[in-house]
Amino acid sequence: MITQKKTVRTLRVFAAAAVTAAVAIAADAPAAAAAPAPAVAAPPRAADNPLSFADGRVVFDIDWRLTAEYRDNDSDFDDDADAAADTDALLSRFRIGLALRPVPWIKLYAQGQDSRETWSERGREPNVNGAGGNAEFDLRQGYVELANYQEFPVGLSLGRQIFQYGDGRFLADSAWGNVGRSFDGVKLRLQQDAWWAEAFWASVVTIERGEFDEHKDDESVTGLYLSSQQVPNHVIDLYGFHLDSDSGPLEGQYTTVGTRIVSRLAKGSPWDYKGEAAFQFGDRHQGTAEVDIAAVALHAALGYTFHDAPWRPRIGLSYDYASGDGDRTDGDSATFRTPYPTSHAWYGRQDIVGLSNIHNPRLSFKVHPTAKLAVTLEYNAFWLDDTADYAYRANGVTPVRRTTPGGQDVRDARASSQLGQEVDLVLDYAVSKNLKLHAGASTFLAGQYLSDTGAGDNAVYYYLQSTLTF
Repeated sequence: MITQKKTVRTLRVFAAAAVTAAVAIAADAPAAAAAPAPAVAAPPRAADNPLSFADGRVVFDIDWRLTAEYRDNDSDFDDDADAAADTDALLSRFRIGLALRPVPWIKLYAQGQDSRETWSERGREPNVNGAGGNAEFDLRQGYVELANYQEFPVGLSLGRQIFQYGDGRFLADSAWGNVGRSFDGVKLRLQQDAWWAEAFWASVVTIERGEFDEHKDDESVTGLYLSSQQVPNHVIDLYGFHLDSDSGPLEGQYTTVGTRIVSRLAKGSPWDYKGEAAFQFGDRHQGTAEVDIAAVALHAALGYTFHDAPWRPRIGLSYDYASGDGDRTDGDSATFRTPYPTSHAWYGRQDIVGLSNIHNPRLSFKVHPTAKLAVTLEYNAFWLDDTADYAYRANGVTPVRRTTPGGQDVRDARASSQLGQEVDLVLDYAVSKNLKLHAGASTFLAGQYLSDTGAGDNAVYYYLQSTLTF
């Protein structure tokens, strides 16, 4: 149902998109007249960075992102209701950093962040009702790194920093979010020519509006990650993470061990592939009871690129699986949990579905009409592994829906396992080396599971984003 309120929201998001594009173009006007940047550019040298001083010993960095977005129905799937999350918004995320390197083996880094949301009707509390929210200027990163791997193979990093491993399915910065994710912690790294290993301890930082952001005293993750290129044309990773949480939806102890393989075939090879398997065990709180965990997650992907064809089309096929629990009364849990994932690029751009209790086949098609423009079309299908468990959102923890309109627990509703399908169209345009535009249009086609447990209308998501970096 198209209401006057929804029409106004649509007009406002088009206005926001125009503002985003205009600011982006104005900010990069001098660079736009420069020669086109190559499709893949090498990392800039210190001398090429206008914010680098004293031969690279003092380096500033800037990351300013503007996002205009429109969402409808992706929280309640109900055309006849206007949920708080059904809104347009203009999101701003500004980061400024300073790196000091007095000697080659010491790096001091600090980064501040200011995140704002305007025009929306979902409140200003980050991550509540889907809001990007307002998070006034605070410390996002602040650490000291003691390392010079050209001279010595061991390095140490201590303080507030980013922890990101593999594809970020289990432990990563929440890059798409308007506030992101950082951790207070320590890393110890061993670097060799063909492999590296990191041991770490970290506690996630929570956003405290009006106060200094602190990490969660009662929740931490420790781990070991090994990445090797000793097998020709491949990267093989082995890892183990242990999460210990004394509060919140993740209360319990989770140990996740896994392996990941990624192809690094010769340049010009049409094939690429990737696989990952993770096993999780431990115990967690379920109501007043404590249950034993035995869960699994899998990922497999295969792609083929037509390098000699116009626009270099690539076809990709992937499958993600995470187990769900079939009996919540037996003292065991097969629900796979992903405590700190980045999910936006993997399970649909609308961020409705996460890696928990899910089967997710995916088909993608990508072309490059020009050296600066990439167009991607993605199709995702979603089935629950077990309807006696919830369907989970992008964070892998929050249920899509807990009860039916009549108050029945959805896990007892004998609903269909067909959660839905999603079609995403994504455009990426490199205006210059420093300015990138990113736009998307997504439709979630509600499946029978949603109709069986309540409203089952389709959802849409549109956005235009500009990112200026130095």
